[in-house]
Amino acid sequence: VKNTYTVTFDSNGGTAIESETKPYGMVFTKPNNPTKEATAEYTFAFAGWLLDGEDYNFETLVTGNITLVAKWNEIKNAYTVTFNTDGGTAVDSETVEYGLTFNEPIAPEKQATAEYTFTFAGWLLDGEDYNFETLVTGNITLVAKWTKTKNIYTVTYDSNGGTAVDSESKEYGSKFTMPNNPTKEATAEFSYTFAGWTLNGNDYNFGTIVTENIILVAKWTETKNTYSVTFDANGGTAVDGETVEYGLTFSEPIAPTKSATAEYTYTFNGWLLDGEAYDFDTLVTGNITLVADWTATKNTYTVTFDSNGGSNVDGQTKEYGLTFSEPVAPEKQATAEYTYTFNGWLLDGEAYYFDTLVTEDITLIASWTATKNSYTVTFVVDGTNYSTETKEYGLTFAEPTDPIKDATAEYTYTFNGWLLDGEAYDFDTLVTENITLVADWTATKNSYTVTFVVDGTDYSTETVEYGLTFSEPVAPEKQATAEFTYTFNGWLLDGVAYEFSNEVIGNITLIADWTATKNTYTVTFDSNGGTAVASETKEYGETFTKPSDPTKSATAEYTYVF
Repeated sequence: VKNTYTVTFDSNGGTAIESETKPYGMVFTKPNNPTKEATAEYTFAFAGWLLDGEDYNFETLVTGNITLVAKWNEIKNAYTVTFNTDGGTAVDSETVEYGLTFNEPIAPEKQATAEYTFTFAGWLLDGEDYNFETLVTGNITLVAKWTKTKNIYTVTYDSNGGTAVDSESKEYGSKFTMPNNPTKEATAEFSYTFAGWTLNGNDYNFGTIVTENIILVAKWTETKNTYSVTFDANGGTAVDGETVEYGLTFSEPIAPTKSATAEYTYTFNGWLLDGEAYDFDTLVTGNITLVADWTATKNTYTVTFDSNGGSNVDGQTKEYGLTFSEPVAPEKQATAEYTYTFNGWLLDGEAYYFDTLVTEDITLIASWTATKNSYTVTFVVDGTNYSTETKEYGLTFAEPTDPIKDATAEYTYTFNGWLLDGEAYDFDTLVTENITLVADWTATKNSYTVTFVVDGTDYSTETVEYGLTFSEPVAPEKQATAEFTYTFNGWLLDGVAYEFSNEVIGNITLIADWTATKNTYTVTFDSNGGTAVASETKEYGETFTKPSDPTKSATAEYTYVF
């Protein structure tokens, strides 16, 4: 039967191609080309099949199992950047290759309206400012961001002998901000307290909507000298100031609070005057500003490691602005089908770099590559490895050529197949683990022939199973010759008398053993009327002894001479 061989197609990330089995000397059929899903960076074009890194010719004759690997050409993707000017002058779109950047275009312009003037403020992607150093990874649309400026009007302040107050400009429809009160130099007796601003002699309401340029004039009230205590919360919540008459004290206000930043949490320590702790028993002799004193404690943040099915990795806590330490890589228990290789840690689906500065709590998720396991079948014949084969999980093992087992004196062996754990193995079974298949044999007890030979001629034969005995046959007879008479002594094996109680362990030839007795012969003398002569017996081949001559009595008529 002609051997068959299999081509297995490794699509190298592409769509699966079924394997094909052909007889030796045929050619494998070229399959339909696989396809490979494009990534953000590349589109893949199928470029043929490789065997051991070389292009495979499908006219090659089949001589063994092979694995062909798909070859792909990578084509770098290009993406379109579209500019939506949101009512501004048009900006042409650009086509940019994956992984490159593009230049910020000339800023568009937007026609002012009666109410607003528009100033270009940059480009937005999904509502966020776009960084033109960002690498392009897909089609994007950038939207122009405009700053809308309402018409501006100015208030001018006439401090009426007081300190100057800067004018202020505000948008149409808004309200002027009440400025810090001006001061007016006190006299020996009086201090002047600012009493508000007037417009055309009337008190001005800073809740009035701005519709035009105006001039506000300061109004003053004369009061006995008092002094202002101002609390500078130094970034904390506002604390109202106090006005205190000369020579009095004032109470310490409720402590302010200061919102924590990503980097620091703040603790209030007290109030400082000119850098020194203020004593609230001190008498007021002038205006003072107390500044809040804060202790800034650096915040700490925690990284939590989600091993994504792997071994546990302890979290870490570090101060803002430091870096987290990369932990020892986790391990993930292999399944029957896959072995897992750790690729690194992901934050929001992207590779995390451990030189990133700590600014918040994060959770990093382990990234794994799943590699399909291969398993080996070992074929064992009588305790010795006969052959091995390695296949991927989910394929099938090929049945090898049947082994041959040498017969022993006692048995002849017939191969029945392969056993797994004592059961016949089905070679259509899918590979899920390493296995050892053991050859199964039927042992047939040998029979042997006993040949009885008499003087070079087969006398009889008998077939006997290994380990049994056989009966001695009827003794043969041998025709006497002129010289000898033969007596049967038994049967010889290799010149030694055979014991019929011995067990048969192979073919044997038993030779008849004879005793040859030399024949004797007698001469009888008939004296023919003469004196008697005694007979004589001699062995074959000897000579008779001549007897003494007989005599014969004469008659009346004759005298006899011997």
